[in-house]
Amino acid sequence: MIRAIIALLASVFTATQIYFLYTGDKSLCFNNGCDIVDAMTIFSPLLFNIVGFIYFQAIFWFLLWGRNGSENWHKLAGLLLLAGLGAEAVFIFFQYSIAGVFCSYCMIIFALVVLLNLFCGLKQMVRGVVLFSAVIIACFS
Repeated sequence: MIRAIIALLASVFTATQIYFLYTGDKSLCFNNGCDIVDAMTIFSPLLFNIVGFIYFQAIFWFLLWGRNGSENWHKLAGLLLLAGLGAEAVFIFFQYSIAGVFCSYCMIIFALVVLLNLFCGLKQMVRGVVLFSAVIIACFS
């Protein structure tokens, strides 16, 4: 149940960011990293956050539906979490190598994805570390 709660909190966090971006208020980023990264991407930060909200909502609902004993929903949530780690590896690489600054909001999202993978068990975490490492190595090569 804790995984579903974390996914729900991540959804609320991204929904708050969407609200701030939509209204033009200051974002949830605690440093200038968001402004620098947003200026270097071709996609709107609003679009990124909407996709992130849908991602965390999907994980939330899959974990919730899996509570009734259907292991397939948990497996699907695990696959989404692994995909999230792969995407986060690309984002980390982009911030380190291209932008030269880490966005605090993005690091919180990364931490939430790592935390969700951690709570899915040791096997999921090992898979996540291998996937994350492989994507980082591919990016740096």
